[in-house]
Amino acid sequence: MKTTKFLRLATLSFALVVICISCKEQAKTEHSELTPQEKEQAKKEISSRIDGIVQGAKNLNIDEAMKAYSNSDDFMLINPDGSSYNYQEMKTVNSEAFEQLRSLEFSTVKKEYRFLAKDLVLCTWFGKNKMEFKTGDKLKTESYVGSMLFKKENEVWSIIYAHESNSTPIQL
Repeated sequence: MKTTKFLRLATLSFALVVICISCKEQAKTEHSELTPQEKEQAKKEISSRIDGIVQGAKNLNIDEAMKAYSNSDDFMLINPDGSSYNYQEMKTVNSEAFEQLRSLEFSTVKKEYRFLAKDLVLCTWFGKNKMEFKTGDKLKTESYVGSMLFKKENEVWSIIYAHESNSTPIQL
């Protein structure tokens, strides 16, 4: 009887050790860093998504400009004035702004990447912009920064959180 109890206990202990090691290895694999090649690929894919935002803004096409943003309940944008928008609020406000403009142009100065996990990358975009209103008024912003948290879901990098800052626009 003692031998049977001992064997059950030993078997159960062995099974628990195997399960723990397996779980640890799986967690290690899931959260391990990207390889240098994977990082370069992620940079290319994210850069392409940002270029799409810039091009959509240039075309004053809200749908094109919004493609990189995650249309989910978790999305949040923090504006330079400290206010925040969800996806739909951001789309509405930007759509209304686009209607007031004759042209809008963003130019990229640089992009910096921080790899937080295999599926999370923080990209900070540094740039400038110029805009012309339909009234003929023109503004330029010499320093415009967007911090964007990208998450890879279904093989696509999407922005789930963004925070924008900019210098005071100058009237031209």
